[in-house]
Amino acid sequence: AWSTSGGSVTIRQRTPFPESDGTQLHISTERPAEFALRLRAPGWLAGVPRVTVNGKAASCAPDERHWLTIRRT
Repeated sequence: AWSTSGGSVTIRQRTPFPESDGTQLHISTERPAEFALRLRAPGWLAGVPRVTVNGKAASCAPDERHWLTIRRT
């Protein structure tokens, strides 16, 4: 959790790892705020991670340093 000029942001991660390969991030804010969420996609992954936002596919590919960036409000 952290504070911004627009209010507080909280991220909670839920994962059944290592029993399953997935993880969920739940993001909540005091009020709508635009920011980029950068997720590490290690080079040893077998393929490009599948990312969904609110149940819908989000197109994002890792950059040359293996970071996925999702920018939303």
